[in-house]
Amino acid sequence: SSGINAEWPLRPGIGTNHSPIFSLSNLNLNQIKPKIPPQTQFYSFSRQNVDCLVEELNSQKGNLLGSNPETPDFGGFINTYQEAVDKTCKLAKPKTTKRNVINNPWITDGIIESIKKKKVPTATLR
Repeated sequence: SSGINAEWPLRPGIGTNHSPIFSLSNLNLNQIKPKIPPQTQFYSFSRQNVDCLVEELNSQKGNLLGSNPETPDFGGFINTYQEAVDKTCKLAKPKTTKRNVINNPWITDGIIESIKKKKVPTATLR
């Protein structure tokens, strides 16, 4: 005997030790996605802007640290920091975009910068 049950296709259940498996599911596949409103972007934290922010903060070290290291001026720190962020990263005109973390979680500022660089003709890069 070769160990093959020739009767199995003709009579299910012979040579098996389990019953058929059934599953009833309510998957709701025609579900409508909620509309996500466009987002307004007030700041751009691109690599270039962040580099400018670091330079600005370095030039404002005196204001960030305060005049007396024993009693830090947190209000002065926050004001100086916010002014530096506004000066270097705030957009002149707010930008509205349909891209958001929920729709496109993989699209980052770095990827957007790479796309812009790729679109620049290679002759202008030389």
